[in-house]
Amino acid sequence: MKTAKDVITDFQELALDQQEEVINFVISVQEQEEFSEEDTAKILQAKEDIKLGINMSPDLEGQAAIDYLTQLETQA
Repeated sequence: MKTAKDVITDFQELALDQQEEVINFVISVQEQEEFSEEDTAKILQAKEDIKLGINMSPDLEGQAAIDYLTQLETQA
């Protein structure tokens, strides 16, 4: 049986149109309370931004950048 990590790896190897198909499937089976239309729109917009190479991190310099990256690392 595949683990969640295996499925995520498989997902990342899919072509972008196939990833979108999987995303749409997951959204369709989720209860509406878990993902609002606004949340779904934000997720899909972030996906489009990634395709365009838009950096989603805030503009930071020096210690603020180090603190931000440390925070992200502890969340992972």
